Amino acid sequence: MYPILFEWGPIVIPSWHFMYALGAVLAFFMLCRLNLRLAHPLENRQISNLYIIGYLCGYFGARFLSIVIEQPELHSVAGLIQGLTQLGSMTFYGGAMGTFLGGLIYVKFARLNLRDVLDIAIPCGLIALAVGRLGCFLNGDDYGSLVPESWGHFPGSFLWAVTFPNLEDNLPRYPVQLWETFVVLALTVPLVLNLSRIQSRLGHGMVGYFAIVGYANARFILEFFRGDFRGHPFGNWMSSSQLISLIILILCGLTLPTLLRTTRKAKDERGPSGY
Repeated sequence: MYPILFEWGPIVIPSWHFMYALGAVLAFFMLCRLNLRLAHPLENRQISNLYIIGYLCGYFGARFLSIVIEQPELHSVAGLIQGLTQLGSMTFYGGAMGTFLGGLIYVKFARLNLRDVLDIAIPCGLIALAVGRLGCFLNGDDYGSLVPESWGHFPGSFLWAVTFPNLEDNLPRYPVQLWETFVVLALTVPLVLNLSRIQSRLGHGMVGYFAIVGYANARFILEFFRGDFRGHPFGNWMSSSQLISLIILILCGLTLPTLLRTTRKAKDERGPSGY
């Protein structure tokens, strides 16, 4: 594809790195905007701290899981430290878990409303992912599996089958990176536009909940169309990302009754006209 987005003399801007940075910047501004829509917004300092902690923990989490799955030669204490301090491949789920744990610690420390934080932070993270997947597509990373030979006459359609020059096989593959971008946007945009309505009708925390459950389902399905190695904990029939998706869905299912019960209790305490 286009691994180099811009090149002018000694100035070289790689596509993936640019999209990664762009996604991070968009996530920050979106976090600030969504915060203003909360009934009790966080302070600017709290938003900045939450973002910085989430970004750093997300980066190291993404590198950590990638090392565990893809770089067995670094499976030692010294190797792990070396890998974490070097630029390299990253995994979204590793970054998501790192961000969640780091953010959770800060939320508890700063005594913030966890449900409100999830409602505004999870969609921002997914928007960053959607932009980042465009970088993956341009760089030829996280590519899809081969299109069936009977459909091979569609290589010109970038929404159905594309060839990645970096693979040097000239075979049409599913543009699963673009699919993930479209799916994530289709999931996230309605949640963002209806954030206040969802919070008032279904309760605080449900925007983040729907975003997590929606993405876990989508990722599980999209993984069937991936062609790169992502680890296979139970053989070739399930990838590491599919296993993580299943665990997330199970945990979400187990926590849903508690979430609904506490939401109902909060509504009863506020009364029909209270916040």
